[in-house]
Amino acid sequence: MAMSPHGGGLPVLEVGDKVLAQSAAIERYCAKLSNLLPQGDDFEVAQADSLLGLAGDILDQLFTTFKIESEEEKIKARQALLAGGKFRDKLTVLASLVDKFVGGYACGGKLSYVDIHLFVWLCVLSSGTIDGFPTNCLDEYPALQKYRYRIANIPAILAFYKDVTEGGRLAMKPAAVASFA
Repeated sequence: MAMSPHGGGLPVLEVGDKVLAQSAAIERYCAKLSNLLPQGDDFEVAQADSLLGLAGDILDQLFTTFKIESEEEKIKARQALLAGGKFRDKLTVLASLVDKFVGGYACGGKLSYVDIHLFVWLCVLSSGTIDGFPTNCLDEYPALQKYRYRIANIPAILAFYKDVTEGGRLAMKPAAVASFA
């Protein structure tokens, strides 16, 4: 494996003799290769990218809890995130924005990597694999759950998760949010 051009951090993507580091850069590069970059006017594309920033803000609050050594304190901190404050406020903002998506997608009425990114992280939050975050933690955000359901029903997503029968990836299946259909 090649050394990351950014100080040895992971992940890296090797393309021939070139190395690309940082998750967001790799994600965007793969999105371009897969024709999944947001489509639309420049402002619409920027708005879609801002959704990734908002999702990052939400997740950064969760990520701080992974540093807590005591499992009991870690769970309490996560439950506090769900109970109120910036975490909930930002989820409310995200739900409001998702509810206004034209054509059901983040940008240009077409699936983009922004949609896939949001879908995966919403599913992870409600997968039951993060102690202190129950599987129903997003139920009070019906717009987010409807969005998850819509993305989960895209034929390629359905096919990808078709054989999943257990574990956290069950959250990626339509049945996980069918009550919000």
